Amino acid sequence: MTSCRNEGIGRALFLFAEQAVGEAGIEFIMLSTATKNYKRILHFYIDELCMDFWSARLFKKL
Repeated sequence: MTSCRNEGIGRALFLFAEQAVGEAGIEFIMLSTATKNYKRILHFYIDELCMDFWSARLFKKL
């Protein structure tokens, strides 16, 4: 469903969830995502949503 990209939906959902869990006293959010375009994901979550990079899983198809 690429027609909905860059509409701010993902950002709005993340910020809503962040606020809701923060109000509940939760201190951390852990996100798992999968994509072949890792640069886009890193930019969005780290640069735009201020998440921190803690670990990585790397795969190689044999």
